[in-house]
Amino acid sequence: MAQGLSTKQIAGRLHLSSHTVQDRLKSIFAKSGTGSRGELIARLFFDHYAGPLTLGAPAHS
Repeated sequence: MAQGLSTKQIAGRLHLSSHTVQDRLKSIFAKSGTGSRGELIARLFFDHYAGPLTLGAPAHS
């Protein structure tokens, strides 16, 4: 998803149905408090990269 893949492309790579991928994404959105792919990616970036960068700590590799 972070690579910009569509639901269909993700499903193909994981050998799952598009419906299963969409259900999993909905669950991830609910658990992370986000409502879209873009919002989830932004949350991950700011929580795991931007915060440490602004605090002077090294970013995760």
